[in-house]
Amino acid sequence: MKNLGNLLNKYIDFNKIEFLKSALLEFIAIDYSKRALSLSLLFSKPLKRTILFDLEKSILNSNLNLKEVNIFPKFPKETFDESYYNEILEYIRKKNSVMYEVIRDSHIEVNNNNLRIYLKHGGYEILVNKKCDKLIQKIIKDEFDLFFNVLFTGNVKVNLDETVNILKYKKESEKIIRQKIIEDVEKEESLNLKNNETEIINIRKSEALFPIVDF
Repeated sequence: MKNLGNLLNKYIDFNKIEFLKSALLEFIAIDYSKRALSLSLLFSKPLKRTILFDLEKSILNSNLNLKEVNIFPKFPKETFDESYYNEILEYIRKKNSVMYEVIRDSHIEVNNNNLRIYLKHGGYEILVNKKCDKLIQKIIKDEFDLFFNVLFTGNVKVNLDETVNILKYKKESEKIIRQKIIEDVEKEESLNLKNNETEIINIRKSEALFPIVDF
């Protein structure tokens, strides 16, 4: 099993993230039609989610000419504790701004197989309708191979002021997303202009949409 440094050392600068080079590659998958790269990486201990986001960005901005990069981390199950909930919230903040606005400032308590989330801003029905409990359950299962029953408690009812704040946050987030789309289009046009200078990972295809490649 190769490590991340073996795969990407020639494409990104590991000087500030030297410790990431030793991450083991569980699998690598490429969708050629979408120019998307997915990596499953094995780490010895949990990492800040922002570090993984920055790594995705570094790969995306390299000369691999990719449009999408997704990193799926895995950690030893014995390294999970309640402090990792902050990293789960960071993931939600990036992936679903409305859900994050509801669940922000919450904290958890783990008791046996139950993970209780103490809400501060209400919004129980919103979180259940958006299957936030299932999302958190899946993140922990995928990353630590642990299963918890995720339960919401605390201040479960949302008030009018919080509803207004959520809608305002959603509007602002949509504006940011639109700006990001414009920037991506401009980046794509720039990449097309210097297409002769770019490279793309050359790995054999299989019948699957996301081929699994053994190194």
